Amino acid sequence: MMNQLSFGLACASLSVASITNASAMAGEPVLELHSVGLYDWPANEKDRMVTDAFRMLRDRLDDLAGEMDFDPEQAQLMKMGWDLLTARSALRLAPTDDGIDASFVLEPANGSTESIHQQLSSLAMMGGMEFEDQGNGVAQTMGPMGPMNLVFDKDRVWIAMGESEPASLEISGAGLPDGCEPIMSGRVDVNAMLQMFAPEIAAEFENNSEMLAGSGMSLLVGPDASVLEFAVGVDDESMHMVSRMIGAQAAMEAMGNTERTLFTKQDLHSVPVDAVQFRAMPTNIAGTLETLDTAMELSGENPLAEIEREIGVDIVEDILGNIGDRAIYYQSDSTGGGGLTSMVVLLDLRDADSMATAHGKLIARLNELAAAQIDGYARVHTWEIEGETAFSMTAPGIPIPIEPSWSISDDKLVFTLTPMALGEALAQLNGRRGLSIVNDEGFRTSVLSRIPSEGAVSLYYTDSPRMAAKGYGMTNLLTSALANAARSPEHPDRVEGSLMPSYRAFVDGIAPMGGVSSWDGEDLVTHYFGDRSMLVQMASGLGTVADLQGIMVPAFVAGATLPALGKARERANQLKSSTQLRSIVQALIVYGSENNDQPPASVDVLVEQGLISWDLLVSPMASAYDGGPDYTVRLTEDAVSSFDALYIVAIDRAAYVNGEWAVSVGFADAHVEMIDSLQLDELLDMPRNKGAREDLQLPDF
Repeated sequence: MMNQLSFGLACASLSVASITNASAMAGEPVLELHSVGLYDWPANEKDRMVTDAFRMLRDRLDDLAGEMDFDPEQAQLMKMGWDLLTARSALRLAPTDDGIDASFVLEPANGSTESIHQQLSSLAMMGGMEFEDQGNGVAQTMGPMGPMNLVFDKDRVWIAMGESEPASLEISGAGLPDGCEPIMSGRVDVNAMLQMFAPEIAAEFENNSEMLAGSGMSLLVGPDASVLEFAVGVDDESMHMVSRMIGAQAAMEAMGNTERTLFTKQDLHSVPVDAVQFRAMPTNIAGTLETLDTAMELSGENPLAEIEREIGVDIVEDILGNIGDRAIYYQSDSTGGGGLTSMVVLLDLRDADSMATAHGKLIARLNELAAAQIDGYARVHTWEIEGETAFSMTAPGIPIPIEPSWSISDDKLVFTLTPMALGEALAQLNGRRGLSIVNDEGFRTSVLSRIPSEGAVSLYYTDSPRMAAKGYGMTNLLTSALANAARSPEHPDRVEGSLMPSYRAFVDGIAPMGGVSSWDGEDLVTHYFGDRSMLVQMASGLGTVADLQGIMVPAFVAGATLPALGKARERANQLKSSTQLRSIVQALIVYGSENNDQPPASVDVLVEQGLISWDLLVSPMASAYDGGPDYTVRLTEDAVSSFDALYIVAIDRAAYVNGEWAVSVGFADAHVEMIDSLQLDELLDMPRNKGAREDLQLPDF
């Protein structure tokens, strides 16, 4: 661990030497992180038992060392690793006129700082970096840019470059609500770090800024990159995180968002009052399309043009280009019980009429392709609901447990996973349900009250009381796993009883989870908040996916049925192939009997004389990949007169060249068999079938 940190700081000092404008950035950290340790974490009553059990893992390491027969040094290193990982910490990296100001400080809650210092020195020596004792708790080695110090005092252990002072362990609460106790803070300048540690990559981003626009990376790298500052803290009821993207306006403009895209309270009436998950966010479709155009221009290829020729719709201009700058996502009880299958997506449209026209062409073409290539097992169904034209992706005959549905209503594209959800979403959008999420008390107090009068860039809300209740059971299982991990055969009673509060105590007083992003001058400020309990937040996250259990059974049925349906379809096609081939062979023999045992000049003669129809010459096993005939026939006297049960007369050539394991083969006695490739090779090698490969136009694989 020590060796890795020292090596990283040494590399940093080398990189800084190549920065020509270091003095211009002197003093501003490119990376600064501060965090309380595990033992200083301000847990609440719901988390108390879990926090205590987690701390007991340090004692478990002692037991584990004995169980695994570790030597004393290995055991000490394990405990030291735990003490460092759980310590209060601070990291600071900043360029200076002379190179780099870097320090990493730890304030462990357990163990002697002097002992940890000695162990780190020994560990560094094992990695080839020797620190010499300078007295007064200082050990030093020479790095590429000067001295590197490993230091300890009564409370702290730190490593620093040059004359750097140890980073402050004080945690900033800047931006947090009044009364919050800060537990983490930081500053991250990704673009400056790239310039320090990977100048070649930074230059690439600088030179290809147009390619970054649609990806959102312009916020972090390139000429218009912003700097992230954040702080996390807790008050009596909630946990808060406030982040500030300094100078984000320039990056947003570089991404194509020349006008600020905002959500006001009026925009929220399209979301039902019983929503349990809600997101409102900008889409940046314009930037994405610009990046796509640039990429195709640089590559010299335009795969979208081929798609346009195939389906007759310009995907970029007619479909993607009509999607607006805002999107809303929600899950609600009314659209399907609040789980994932109740999801609804609302996309703003620039020109709904143009989108509807292009969409109609696209649907018609997709249905044509589905009918031709997969026998109609997929189809876009058009229907009416809530006075709107609706569309659903169906799988006729296959028990797939979702039915994606969508509709274009006014200036919105509405997408859901079920037809029922679509109907409810349209009713809500068109004002037929009356109440909306703005009438929900939890949303009003936690999110709505924080939306600025001019509007918000993005919004986030989770009904944590509801979701945490759904995730209680799974969270309980995870706490049992932690309890068993902290125990050992030697100390089986180290953790007793349940780490999880009772259900009644757990769900009492849960705070909603949400977030609001808004502009403060040129900076983008985001305030996230949720229940103070880490267990509650974990349960809320697990609760959002709990309904997956409900679709596992139909999904399993579909998974089991699809192969069976595929096999049945394959067998049906094989039977049809054999039937068609039998008709061809019989027609050939009839022709010979009527023409002095002479074969026809070509298969076309059989069609012209009405013995077979043209459709019999098309294999149900798909067309031959090489463009050759599907069925081929040997036009010999033996074929029409020998009645030899081993003499090959005709074959489903398409199945053969397409690599099917078994193919239909017709013989001179008018019988047809499905024969695998190995048996077929043996028959073709028989003397009586000499020349059959050439007659039947079979390639030599």
